[in-house]
Amino acid sequence: ELQALKTLRIGENELTGVIPTELGNLRALTSLQLYVNQFTGQIPSELGELQALKTLSFFGNELTGVIPTELGNLRALTSLHLDVNQFTGQIPSELGELQALKTLNFYGNELTGAIPTELGNLRALTSLHLDDNQFTGQIPSELGELQALKTLSFHGNELTGAIPTELGNLRALTWLQLYCISVLHIRILSQTANNKLTSIVPTELGNLLALTKLEMRINQLTGAVPSELGHLQGMTDLYLSFNQLAGKVPTELGKLQSLIRLFLHVNDLTGSIPPEFVNLQALESLYLNGNEMTGTLPTELGKLQAMKYLSLDHSEFTGVVPTELGSLQALITLHLGNNNLTGPIPSELGKLKALKTLSMYQNQLTGAVPSELGHLQALETLSLYHNQLTGAVPSELGKLQSLETLALSSNQLTGAVPSELGKLGVNTSI
Repeated sequence: ELQALKTLRIGENELTGVIPTELGNLRALTSLQLYVNQFTGQIPSELGELQALKTLSFFGNELTGVIPTELGNLRALTSLHLDVNQFTGQIPSELGELQALKTLNFYGNELTGAIPTELGNLRALTSLHLDDNQFTGQIPSELGELQALKTLSFHGNELTGAIPTELGNLRALTWLQLYCISVLHIRILSQTANNKLTSIVPTELGNLLALTKLEMRINQLTGAVPSELGHLQGMTDLYLSFNQLAGKVPTELGKLQSLIRLFLHVNDLTGSIPPEFVNLQALESLYLNGNEMTGTLPTELGKLQAMKYLSLDHSEFTGVVPTELGSLQALITLHLGNNNLTGPIPSELGKLKALKTLSMYQNQLTGAVPSELGHLQALETLSLYHNQLTGAVPSELGKLQSLETLALSSNQLTGAVPSELGKLGVNTSI
């Protein structure tokens, strides 16, 4: 009966029951926010009468049923949040009539069917999140018309087909997420919902100069990593792991001076690590493991002072472990296992005070286990098994109070096991 009411905001409580149909009588209402409660049942179709409504948020409830087609009548609506509920059925094509809409968030439901092509009519849209549902079919090429779009996320669905080249028209886009599995902060969704996008990574994505985050991991993408991605100077996160990408890593990626995280692991990439990566001074995570890459480890890696996570294992790298890696003072994990590396373990690695994991197993490393590794007080895992290491096990390893796993088996080590190791209580394989 509150006919003059413009704002009804009762989010983040413990309200239960159904949403009253009588709310449809509040014709002056511009904002209806019932987010993070325990409401059940369906969205009343009567809410389609609220012609003045600009914000509608039912995020984080237990609502079920289909999304009413009547919501397509809310022509003043700018923000629609129905995420993290239990809605089923398809997205009504009528929502394509909401020309003022800027934010459309439906993630974390059980919606099915194809993504409506009519969403391409929402020219004011800046944020479109449909992730963690059960959508099928292809990504509509019509979405390439959304020139104001800044974030686009479809991860955790069952989408197939090629990535539309038209997405390269979204010049305002800062986030593009098309990967298959995610964990929500409220609940963990079934991992059976996997996108299976195929074909190549469109070179047109190199036109998205505002892009900071590109996630296409865990699909079935093939072909090369486009060199055009090197144009994206503002890029901080590039995730292309767990695909079937082949060819060499483009040297042009060395131009991405804002890049913090580069994940290319578990593909079919070949060739060597580009020396141009020395320019990636902001890089904290480099994952190239699980490819078919060859060549030696560039000494230039030792100049990446921001590096925290370096994973180059399960590849075909050769040559020695660069002593320059001992300069990476921020390094937390170093994975070099299952390659064809030779020569000694650099004593300089004993300078890596932040290191928690040192994994160099299944190589052809020779010489002694450096006593300097005993300086790594943060070390939790030391895995050097299946090499050709000789000499005695350094007693200095007994100083590693944080050590949980020590694996030195299948080497040519001699002498007695240092009594100091018995004080650590670690999982030991010697």
